Amino acid sequence: MRQRLKIGTAHVDFSDSTIDGPNGRASMEPKVMKLLRVLSGQPGVVLSRETLLDDVWGVDYGGDESLSRAISLLRKAFGEERGKHQYIETIPKRGYRLIADVEIVEQNREALSENSRAPRALASLYRHTNARTAGLFVVFTVLALVGLLFFWTQPSAVRFTDDDAGLAFLNTPQDATNQKSIAVLPFADLSGTGDQQYLADGLAEEILNAIIKFPDIRVIGQTSSFMFRERQANLNEIGSTLKVRYVLTGSLRKQRDQVRISAQLVQTDDGHVLWSKTYDESTNDIFDLQENIAQAIARNLDLALDASTEGPLVAELTDDQEAYDLFLQGRELSRRFGHQSKVNAVGLLERATQTDPQFAAAWAWLGRTKMLLSISSKGSETNQLVAGARSSVDRALMLDPNLAMGHYTKSMLQDYDLDFAGSLDSIETASALDPNQPFLVIRRGYYHALIGDIAKAERLMKDGLRRDPTDAVGLLNLAIVKLSVGDVDAAAKLLTRSNDLGFMPARGWLCLIAPLQNGMNSADKCWKDLPDNLKGRYAPVFEGADAWRTLSNAQFGDDAAARKKVIEWLDVHFKQPDARANAYLLGIYLGLGEPKRFMDIFVTHPFPINAPTIASIWMDQKSYRNLRQHHEFPAFAERIGLVRAWQKYGWPDQCKKAAGTDGSNGRFTCR
Repeated sequence: MRQRLKIGTAHVDFSDSTIDGPNGRASMEPKVMKLLRVLSGQPGVVLSRETLLDDVWGVDYGGDESLSRAISLLRKAFGEERGKHQYIETIPKRGYRLIADVEIVEQNREALSENSRAPRALASLYRHTNARTAGLFVVFTVLALVGLLFFWTQPSAVRFTDDDAGLAFLNTPQDATNQKSIAVLPFADLSGTGDQQYLADGLAEEILNAIIKFPDIRVIGQTSSFMFRERQANLNEIGSTLKVRYVLTGSLRKQRDQVRISAQLVQTDDGHVLWSKTYDESTNDIFDLQENIAQAIARNLDLALDASTEGPLVAELTDDQEAYDLFLQGRELSRRFGHQSKVNAVGLLERATQTDPQFAAAWAWLGRTKMLLSISSKGSETNQLVAGARSSVDRALMLDPNLAMGHYTKSMLQDYDLDFAGSLDSIETASALDPNQPFLVIRRGYYHALIGDIAKAERLMKDGLRRDPTDAVGLLNLAIVKLSVGDVDAAAKLLTRSNDLGFMPARGWLCLIAPLQNGMNSADKCWKDLPDNLKGRYAPVFEGADAWRTLSNAQFGDDAAARKKVIEWLDVHFKQPDARANAYLLGIYLGLGEPKRFMDIFVTHPFPINAPTIASIWMDQKSYRNLRQHHEFPAFAERIGLVRAWQKYGWPDQCKKAAGTDGSNGRFTCR
């Protein structure tokens, strides 16, 4: 579909992702354009931050800073001056609204390729929107991962796959179309009320998880497959973008307790339909429907299970339809941005477990959601949430010891407990139970990076990212691995891609490596230009321009007085009873060459997502070498389980146990 609007005096072309404003043409990122579509669909209407985050991003990474950054980019493209908003108005404590006039200049829908023989249901998949966005101008764009702000520069085009160093691994061989490969696209909700998207998504996700069990087919992960929601792309584009030969598409229509599900297995090169069927069943038979569709795909693609695999492809998670419905709604909310989404998800998942106390998957997701909720909650609430998460995970694994999600969530708890040997054990168990699941492959690589097994970490992460190339967190983790071996250029490309996909912490990492590429002045500017919400992760230690200038001078300017002041601020902060020791603040201690302070605070102030700071200690830079060579590092490594992990999985290149010992009790050295 092509749509051009005139907004105020600016011309917007959604098909090209460009805005022609008073300062010239600006190429915008896909999420920024999607945000503009939502705002321009309801000019003059105040849309809350949470509504915009849910409608535009809808997955669990990036946070509020992604929205603030996107608003800032739009205002810059429209030529707004600071404090003078003629286009987008901020409504304090409520949200944003588009206040400029909106005029449609051009709008027409392009048909699917004439040589595509996919049924009309495929086109309906892309025309569907959920109830929240009904009444908006619904605009569909051809899939393209376009420019982003690399550090502080103007946007430039970024391809989905790239032959440059650091991204070439995302490409698959030219004969990929001859291989067995498939993407399960999100099913369309065609229900009259338009409020069953969570059920349609759950249907597609469980089918995807079933197909992953076949060892002789490459299945694209959910993150990448589901990015086609609300995007118009023909089969050739989908096939070339995801490097798959087949796609499964479908739709769901629910009326009371009956569902009609249509599904089609289609070749991406010519649109040939290998299999198509419509099912009319009761919602009580949803697991049988998922099983039938997965089995039909296996038959048509001549797939065979491993000899060790037994039982149905789709597990019957519960025999209570109400509990399953609550679970799907809770799982969907758990993946969204925002504190309130997590709060609502906990409520739904608790109701699911109350409705069916034997529902192991619901208990596991309840534990995972409480852990994530603790990150955005007050420090005084963390212990209660973590205890609740622990109880939920224990219950899940008691009900089903072979539940991969249960072991995955257990690894998150072991991170909090500073038991990284246990974390790696749990993720290895989860991966063994679900070996082809991309996010588990990536996560397994992450934990091997944490213990310093860099070569294995890189191999695993690349394998997982080939299956799910839009996993922004995985891209950042691989960038850290690249930094640990000194490949700064490759790391920059990976971080850029991660940032483009909406994972804002990648932008902070870009600032940290800026001195290695462009010198201190560029790093200083990058640091100062970070979005306010990303800077907020350092609050309340650093607030105001003077504080940021001091931090920048301390980190990049070789300013001894600034360095002393920053350390004093951090020391005062961590003496507060409710102090939060997130990875951002801990990283400052390391960057300023304070390994003892880092180790002490890491142990005394546990935080749910601090493990990345351990993965970073293997970098070949002075501040990290100072930590590895510090006389207290052996005791620290033993306390957090690194030594036990090395004894079981192998010692890192930078550390060596003393001859004739197992390395316990400090009998090892690191370089």
